[in-house]
Amino acid sequence: MNDDQQIHRAEVLTAKDEEVKVMIKKRLVDEKVTVRYQQWLEATVGEQSEELSKTAASLHGWVYAERAYDEQRCRRILSWNGLMTDADLPVGAMIPEYLVAVYQHSCIAVYHRSVSGSSGSLHGVPREVPLPEGGPEAERLTRRLYRTAVRAVYALGLDYGLVRIALAARGKLAVCGVEPFPTMPLGVGERYATAMRTAIGGIEGNGGARVDGGAASTVDARMAAAGAPHGRAAGESTAATSFGAATAFAGASAAAGDAAATPRSSSSSGSASAASAASASAASAVGVASSTELTDDDRIVVGLDVEFVLTDSRGALVPADRYLPRSGAAGHDAAIIDGRVIRALAELRPAPSANPRQLFAHLQRAMRLAASRITDPALAWRAGASPVAGLYTGGHIHLSGVPLGFELLRVLDNYLALPLALLEDRRAIARRSVFGWLGHARQKPHGGFEYRTPASWLVSPIVSRGVLALAKLCAVHRDTLRRRPLTQLRMQKAYYEGDDHTLRSFLTIWKQDITNTPSYMTYAAELEPLIRLLDEGWRWDEYTDIREAWGLSHPIRKIATPARIRVPTSSN
Repeated sequence: MNDDQQIHRAEVLTAKDEEVKVMIKKRLVDEKVTVRYQQWLEATVGEQSEELSKTAASLHGWVYAERAYDEQRCRRILSWNGLMTDADLPVGAMIPEYLVAVYQHSCIAVYHRSVSGSSGSLHGVPREVPLPEGGPEAERLTRRLYRTAVRAVYALGLDYGLVRIALAARGKLAVCGVEPFPTMPLGVGERYATAMRTAIGGIEGNGGARVDGGAASTVDARMAAAGAPHGRAAGESTAATSFGAATAFAGASAAAGDAAATPRSSSSSGSASAASAASASAASAVGVASSTELTDDDRIVVGLDVEFVLTDSRGALVPADRYLPRSGAAGHDAAIIDGRVIRALAELRPAPSANPRQLFAHLQRAMRLAASRITDPALAWRAGASPVAGLYTGGHIHLSGVPLGFELLRVLDNYLALPLALLEDRRAIARRSVFGWLGHARQKPHGGFEYRTPASWLVSPIVSRGVLALAKLCAVHRDTLRRRPLTQLRMQKAYYEGDDHTLRSFLTIWKQDITNTPSYMTYAAELEPLIRLLDEGWRWDEYTDIREAWGLSHPIRKIATPARIRVPTSSN
């Protein structure tokens, strides 16, 4: 046997050895999943009701648990989703650690271990940390831990899990692992059983309608009675928009719904009075038509806050607070640039509506209001994902009348965010792991939630009309839109890396599913132009002034060179 033959034989044997190692590893992981799953079922369900057993079996723990037990794969997935992992920690570092148990968007418990090793060694007994009275969002560290845990569980394709999070240098959080079937610390299994019973109670309390994730259903009656302001926590941006009593019920006047959506800040008593009046009007409508008589099409209300920026002729950022107030349908919002808080973002917060066409009309009204306040015609309006380098803008969609759950987010990711990613400027890729990660959502005080994954789709009226109609269609038909291409790792990777060829492979099936929904013909006028843009491979350009596309008076201008974040000296 000559040297080449010996080398070839060695390569073949090495390849076979690797295949055997992979097979053995997979078998061990599968056995681990089976054993842990049975232990978890015994700890959570035990001899309890058959309905509780069915709820446990229907969750996404069993299907994708092997991702959590494969450490390298787990780290890779979490990194795609913009999360820091234990691989990013200094070797041998001894740092505080938290264990956060979550069930979809419910925080089950938080435990603290005073010190653990970055290499995976554990020291000390974890002690439970009492949750703030206002819930996990009420205190900064707990809020960050909770949001990180939810993000990690969702990224792995799970519905629940116990997430190990290290508190690293400069307050950074690193995910050190996810246990899909937690039975320890002692008593955590019973906490999950309670969460599942809450889910079952939510179904019964909602007239038999399915409730994702066990969140109690918030019908329009509660939303109207609350009249709560639609606040935003720190993140991509912060704003205050009223979403309480967003729309009247079937048979109620449209005027009540419009008044209910009047945006306000905490210091705006006039807007608060308008919201209260609208709340009373919408609450009166409950007497005309009870929530059990409403269809999802009537019940589900869509709102939004969508951002854009102002730039001068050199492409420098001009802070929006020079022209727009903080609150209102056309206001400003804050962003952190180079460690400084600058009120740089212009934000539109139109009155919500159950009708996407009416919502689009409200959006046009908000744009005209912004145009009347931004008095310098030389400034360009730019939208998209990153219209100015290093600054990201979002097109956040608010949904009420439908509970926040992982399955609904998977519908929105696959049927809204995925096709929208094919229209985005290539510069949008950088935003996806920072603000536009899959499943990015926040519960809101008004009882609904905010879907934050999309970039600012304000680039075109055609895109905007399509997005609003598609959001409503996804929410209404969440039970029939069952495809989940983004649960495949190659598709998830393609989303974060901007591999449009791979993402586009789902487009034909996406069109079939969308056009087969009962609501498609209702919104065909909005959706068909959007589909044509997708078929043509059109992309938006984030350096284009959007005003001409929206029929505003100022001419379109395009910045030829990449814009820079340079805040001009204020003339005031």
